[in-house]
Amino acid sequence: MPSTSAFAAIAANVSKSKSSTLAVMPLVVACAAVTGYARSTAAAHHMQAAPQENDSDAAHDAETFHQHVVYQTGSVTVAATLMLAPRKTLHSTPLRVFQSALEMLRIASDDVFYDIGCGDGRLVIAAARTYSIRAVGIEIDAVRAAQATRAVQDAGVAHLVTIHHGNAMDFDYRDATVMFLFLIERGLGLIRPLLEQLPSRCRVVTYLYKFPGSLPHEGKHFLRAKDASDDVAFPVYIYTFPSRFAVENGTQSAL
Repeated sequence: MPSTSAFAAIAANVSKSKSSTLAVMPLVVACAAVTGYARSTAAAHHMQAAPQENDSDAAHDAETFHQHVVYQTGSVTVAATLMLAPRKTLHSTPLRVFQSALEMLRIASDDVFYDIGCGDGRLVIAAARTYSIRAVGIEIDAVRAAQATRAVQDAGVAHLVTIHHGNAMDFDYRDATVMFLFLIERGLGLIRPLLEQLPSRCRVVTYLYKFPGSLPHEGKHFLRAKDASDDVAFPVYIYTFPSRFAVENGTQSAL
């Protein structure tokens, strides 16, 4: 999406002459079309999901926001409804994209998987079922947390999966070795200090968004929600935290 300065430049060009208006209009229309296509495509993948998944997505769509936080600013505790995760118009991660991302990480039997903002628990359930590993989901919405807990029990993986109802900023992640984050950049920026304090290496996958600032990632991949014939691919970014481990391994990328 073009920045504010980009739109200002476009406006300046438009004011010069009618001919410049004609030259700029296709660019504006193209930008709007690309944005609309990406969002409608993400929604379409969920409309094609199984009926039970559509029901849970409908419940998710009824929410105003997915995650809010309480955090420290110096010596002052600030309570605010800051979004960590995307609004309802962006749906849950397609399972195929998630599974492909985990395959790239080469999950081991002793890994501990975390999903912050786990929603209905579909990803922690998939991780436990596929790899028989411990999985932890954190969800601030009480209704969604209860829904995830029921789903875990129904899936028969309650011995592997734990769902916590609470604020993601309040948890101790010291046992995490793999983490999946479908958070907007602001949420990623807020959660990063906690990841930098981890005592051991943790592989982190972010979906759609990357960490803000100059933090390099180890890889960017475009994964399809269906199969190789699908013309839509979603970006995921791979990181290692604390970031000093990535520096030591020389696996950084700024792309």
